[in-house]
Amino acid sequence: LSLAGVRTLSANDTYYWRVLTVDSATNSMASASRELRVDTTVPVAATLTSPTANTDTNVTTITFSWTAAADNVGISGYRLQIDTANTFVSFVVDSATGLSLAGTRTLSANDSYYWRVLAVDSATNSTASVSRQFRIDTTGPAAVLCVTPAANTDTNVTTITFTWTASADSVGILEYRLQIDTANTFASLLVDSATGLSLAGVRTLSANDTYFWRVLAVDSATNSTASASRELRVDTTVPVAATLTSPTANTDTNVTTITFSWTAAADNVGISSYRLQIDTANTFVLLVADSATGLSLAGVRTLSANDTYYWRVLTVDSATNSMASASRELRVDTTVPVAATLTSPTANTDTNVTT
Repeated sequence: LSLAGVRTLSANDTYYWRVLTVDSATNSMASASRELRVDTTVPVAATLTSPTANTDTNVTTITFSWTAAADNVGISGYRLQIDTANTFVSFVVDSATGLSLAGTRTLSANDSYYWRVLAVDSATNSTASVSRQFRIDTTGPAAVLCVTPAANTDTNVTTITFTWTASADSVGILEYRLQIDTANTFASLLVDSATGLSLAGVRTLSANDTYFWRVLAVDSATNSTASASRELRVDTTVPVAATLTSPTANTDTNVTTITFSWTAAADNVGISSYRLQIDTANTFVLLVADSATGLSLAGVRTLSANDTYYWRVLTVDSATNSMASASRELRVDTTVPVAATLTSPTANTDTNVTT
């Protein structure tokens, strides 16, 4: 009269069962029957779609998605499992998503995770998908150091090579971005271009303007850090020429050590130096002197005697643009003249004439 019975059945088949009630007169009555499936076949694993393998991200709330699994009797649900180790022993997340093929979870920043999906069929057989690793990184990379051009450079070259040092990051550098603007706010970028992992970039800029440049280091989680910025002036405007003062034009002198002087020149970005140039021809091809005087408005030079010289002053601005002054001629003559010959009165003359 037991109300239970244990039987062992073959796996992976469908069965129907019922109970026959027999009285003491051998009358019997069958219960309604029920269907039963014995299924030991695990489902086909789901395929993970997003995030992709080895993703680096700075987003902490992540949507995980996968393709549907398949099973001979039917999928009852999925479980999203996340761990900080690929052993999946101490789950950070182990939650059912029903038959949904996606789940969104918020995780702690700056850690590595492994995730997989467990497909469970209606007989509670389960199969885990292949796992994937991803990293959540919200820490920006170290800023690069700008190398060239140096800070506050003035140049008359419009095509410029910018260089910088490498950055460092916990998950890895993805790229560098060279950014150039005419204001140090970098609000309206003239240049914002990726250079990959190259530590240099060449750009052509408009002349006669001031620029600010910096480099953005971007890591594989898209965190970015900007370098300190540098100022750069592209100046192709030549300075106003200096005016020569001494010696005056067409001077004849018997002095070989001569002081040359001139007035100050003017420039839109600033004078860096003057150069005193002297030649024996006004072509200034074979210079006798070509020497910088700094910002001094005079220079002393010793010249060979008995020759004709031409001199001028080259004004050089901080962008190396230069402008030559008008030239002047100078003669250094130490040769005494031939003496005159007396004609009258003759030597030892005696005369009563007073005039």
